[in-house]
Amino acid sequence: MVNGWVECPITEVLKPNGIKIGPFGSQLKKEMLLSDGVYRVYGQENVYEHDFNIGDRYLTREHFNRLNSCEILPGDFVMSTMGTIGKCAIVPATIRRGIMDSHLIRLRFDEKKVRSDYILQLFSDQFHYLSDQTARLAVGGIMDGLSVGIVSRLNVIYPESIEEQEKIVEALSDIDTLIVDLQKMIQKKKNIRQGTMQMLVTGKKRLSGFNGDWQTATLDKLCRLVTKQTGFDYSAEIKPSLVTAPQLGTIPFIQNKDFEAFDIKETLNKAPYTEQKSK
Repeated sequence: MVNGWVECPITEVLKPNGIKIGPFGSQLKKEMLLSDGVYRVYGQENVYEHDFNIGDRYLTREHFNRLNSCEILPGDFVMSTMGTIGKCAIVPATIRRGIMDSHLIRLRFDEKKVRSDYILQLFSDQFHYLSDQTARLAVGGIMDGLSVGIVSRLNVIYPESIEEQEKIVEALSDIDTLIVDLQKMIQKKKNIRQGTMQMLVTGKKRLSGFNGDWQTATLDKLCRLVTKQTGFDYSAEIKPSLVTAPQLGTIPFIQNKDFEAFDIKETLNKAPYTEQKSK
């Protein structure tokens, strides 16, 4: 272990009673849910999207008070238990009061030992520290979902210095911001390209130096042959003669899936070949 770093069970860095799963079964029935109200019910969709504003499930004050042990508060660490298991998020300060459903587990860390935002980075999908552990803990090699028991058996690794944890989070967050900015720029360029393409290929905008008339024609006037596979059994007549590399007397055999490529030359190079039969 690196000097000044600790690896320990996750339970050692949680507050007392710091792990809780949402209500099950009869505790939270569908008929208890409202489409509008004051007290929200949060689920894994909020964690997936890192957005605690989405959702339309609400409770009456009476039902909320009965289930308030499952309330999530600003700063709580929540983890999905079903579907894409192990997705994590930190509850934002702007959250409306509410509870989590049975597909979430709430963790409350002792911030004197470890920062929640550091654990968020440690458990990130881009780093397999969490997924490697859940795979090992899976019963019979199959992980149907996370439970309090499984999460309690997880380990965490962290620097003892809170300041170092903070610096790690800042460095990774800066990179995340850069990635988001680049993705926005790429999307902007794609939108510009799409708009330009629509103008150029319809003649609405002409390139400098070109001013001649455009022609309209049907496809059969521009092709030697327009046809499709008919009159033979692919499995019986074509598939047996396919080879994976060009040979004397063979031609490329192009299929629908080959047109998913962007480069037709690359497609031709990778396409299977079939024997060329004389007419």
